[in-house]
Amino acid sequence: MLDDYIKLAMINLSHRKMRSWLTIIGIVIGIATISSLMSISQGMYQAVYHEFEMMGTNTIMVIPGTDAGMMPMMGSMGAHLSESDVNIVKNTPGVDYAIPNIYRTAEVSFKSETKPAFIYAIPADKQEEFLQTFHGISVISGRSLRRGDKYKAIVGYNVWKNMFSDKVDVGRYIKIDGVKFRVVGVLSQIGDRMDDNSIIIPMDTAKQMFNTGDNVDLIFAKVGNGLNVEKVANRIEERLKNNHGKKDFQVLTSTDLLKRSGLILNMISLIILGIAGISLFVGAIGIMNTMYMSALERTREIGIMKAIGAHNRDILLLFLIESTIIGIIGGLIGLGLGLGVAKVIAIVGKKWLQSNIMQMVVTPELILVSLGVAVLIGALSGVMPARSAAKLNPVDALRYE
Repeated sequence: MLDDYIKLAMINLSHRKMRSWLTIIGIVIGIATISSLMSISQGMYQAVYHEFEMMGTNTIMVIPGTDAGMMPMMGSMGAHLSESDVNIVKNTPGVDYAIPNIYRTAEVSFKSETKPAFIYAIPADKQEEFLQTFHGISVISGRSLRRGDKYKAIVGYNVWKNMFSDKVDVGRYIKIDGVKFRVVGVLSQIGDRMDDNSIIIPMDTAKQMFNTGDNVDLIFAKVGNGLNVEKVANRIEERLKNNHGKKDFQVLTSTDLLKRSGLILNMISLIILGIAGISLFVGAIGIMNTMYMSALERTREIGIMKAIGAHNRDILLLFLIESTIIGIIGGLIGLGLGLGVAKVIAIVGKKWLQSNIMQMVVTPELILVSLGVAVLIGALSGVMPARSAAKLNPVDALRYE
C-alpha cells in the first residue's frame, strides 16, 4: 500500500517538474549551507584541538590586559608584563620553567627582496625549552640559539623555502628592520602560516631593536608532570596580582584557550546557521505553496479518489509523502553540494591561509542531521496543505472546474 502511495507521489511530482525542482532548490541551498558549515566548523575545531594538544595540557600562558577575546601583538593598551613577572612565574611552586616572549611583525630583507614576517624573541639559552612547549617542532637544519648569541636567527620553514626567490639557508644573512642577522638554523614545518613565517631571535637583541625596556609580551610556563595545572595557574595569578596591585593580566591554561577558541567558532557557526535557517524557512514556504497549488489543481482528482472509497487519511498521507520526497531529494542534493563546497573551502583556505586550521570533517552525525532536517522540513511543510486537501468535500471537489 505504501509503495503505491510513493509511486503515485513520484508520478504527481514528475508531472510538475519545473515547479518541483524550483521548490527543491530552496531546500538544497539551506541544507548545503548547514552541511558545509558543520563540516568546516568541526574540522576547524579538531585542528585547533590538535594545536593545543601539541602544547600539552600542562602549559600555562600569561598575557597582559583583561580583554578575554584579544591576544596582544604589540603590547596591551597600557598593561604589560615585566622581567620581575617572569621571575615570579619561574619561582612559583609547580612551575618547571618560564619563558618570556617578545613578538612583533617586521620587514625582513634577503638579497634584493623585502617581506613581512613574525619575529619571536626568546632568551637565547631557552630555545630548546620553548620548542618543547610546542611538541613536534624542531630544528631540522643548523643549530639552536645559544647563550651569547646576539645577531643570530632561526627561520621558519616558509621563510627558509618559500618566502623569497632563493632559499634562506643556514649561514646566509638576512636583515630584520635593517639589522643584519646570520641564519643559524631552520625550523620544521608546522602547517600554520604565522608560525612557518616566523623568525626566532635572541631576547636581548630584540629588546634593543624594539626598545621594549623591561617589558615582555607573553610568558609561557611549563607545569611539572602529574601536578594540578589549575592550582598552579591560581598560584601564579595570586602572586602576579600582589606584584601588580591589580589584575591587569590573564593566566590561561591550554584548556582555557581551547574553550575560548571553541566559543568563537560556535558564535560564527550560530551566525551562519541563522542565515541557513532563513534559507530553510524560505524553502519550507516554497514546499507549502507548491503543495497548496497541487491540491488546488487536483481538486477534481481528490473528489474522484474519495468517491471510489479513499479516506481523509489516504489523501493526507499522499500529500505528506509528496512533501517528504521533496525534502529527501533536496536533502540529498544539498548534502552532496554542501560537502563539495566544504572541500573546496578547505583546499582554498589551506592554500590561501597557509594553515592546516581550515579542514573539513564528515561524520555520521553530520549526514543524519542534514538529511533529518531536510525530511522534517519537507514533512512539516506539507501538513497544512495535506489537511486542507484531505478535508475537501467529495461532492464539491467533483464539481470543481
